[in-house]
Amino acid sequence: MRTARTFVTKALLTASLVAACSCSRDEPVRGPEARAREQARAPVVRPLPDPLYGPSGELLESNRRVAGLQLPRGLEVTREEGRRHIYHHGASVRTVQAFFGTRLVTGAVDPIGDGAVYREATPRGVRGGIVKLDVTITPSSHGGTRVEIVEIPPAPRTLPSEAEVRAQLRLMQQNE
Repeated sequence: MRTARTFVTKALLTASLVAACSCSRDEPVRGPEARAREQARAPVVRPLPDPLYGPSGELLESNRRVAGLQLPRGLEVTREEGRRHIYHHGASVRTVQAFFGTRLVTGAVDPIGDGAVYREATPRGVRGGIVKLDVTITPSSHGGTRVEIVEIPPAPRTLPSEAEVRAQLRLMQQNE
């Protein structure tokens, strides 16, 4: 009987020592609830977004383009329908015009209130299949700036036949 008690005592003592040694002194034993609370309190580190403005206050280029025209960072899509692209930017009209004005080549810039329309403009530095653009930059009714880019389709390489023109006219008259 005595050996059985001695064995049980030694087993309990050994188990206690193993349990005590397996826990480090630096890290107290915690339950799952305590760990969850600590993780919830830990600050979430998010990478900083790319800056919208350069050191002189100018808009910086994004990696997006429309028909070869580089778009600024921060330009949000409002609507896109085929060759018509409408955007909103939080910057002032003057800042957005300064961005696009250096990137468009045209002889026709029409002022519209505080904004402007760049008519039949081509993006600077684009080679190959050049698409003409009408770019309208105006104040937005929601604050900031509205940018509308319309891709002007190129002229057809061959003229339609007289029969094709008549068929198109008939179709247009029927739709009126």
